Amino acid sequence: MTAEEAVKAALSELAELGNSFPAPRAALYRRAGVRQRQLFALAATINPDWAGVCATGSLIDGKADLRELMRGQVTGVPRAEHLSRVEVMDPGSSGLAAGQAITLVPSDDYSSGLAPRMFVRNWGLYGVASDLDGVTSVRIHYSRVPEMPVAAGDVLELPEPHTEVLVFDLARDLLNRATALTKEVRQPMLDYVVAREKEAEEAFRTHVATFVASTNRFASVA
Repeated sequence: MTAEEAVKAALSELAELGNSFPAPRAALYRRAGVRQRQLFALAATINPDWAGVCATGSLIDGKADLRELMRGQVTGVPRAEHLSRVEVMDPGSSGLAAGQAITLVPSDDYSSGLAPRMFVRNWGLYGVASDLDGVTSVRIHYSRVPEMPVAAGDVLELPEPHTEVLVFDLARDLLNRATALTKEVRQPMLDYVVAREKEAEEAFRTHVATFVASTNRFASVA
């Protein structure tokens, strides 16, 4: 579904109210993008594998650049919503095993996790003390955030049939913008739209919770 198709579907849900929705298209495309990002963020807390990708990059002086790790085959840098795992890719001379998990710890409390450890700061992954000395590369697993739509033809990344959440969110937004409508006219339709959006979001939550990745959903870096 494109951004424009989502807007048209939302307007169709409100057709019985006539042409009372003059919101600029650009504002509606942005609304669809914001809601889509919220849903991906929600999904990351339920099941990191649902929108999961992995990336491998060099470890230089104990540091890995997350921007470079995430760049992959996508234009720009896919933003990480949730780092679910960091592991040793090439152990080099470290004596660690390939695939060994690296514990992510707060930068002000290294002792909160077992070695080997790293912490995250300003798009950088930093090894703690000498934990990763000799390691030449690491692999990260993360849930990514989709691109924001900016034009009518931009394809939304939420899979069908869960684009229904976006459609009813847009319908709700349109109703809230239609200040010329009386409360008596707006409220019954708003109740209907909110109920349908809640139903669609519950279906999305169930889909995410029960998702088992058999193939990568999105482009990844090996």
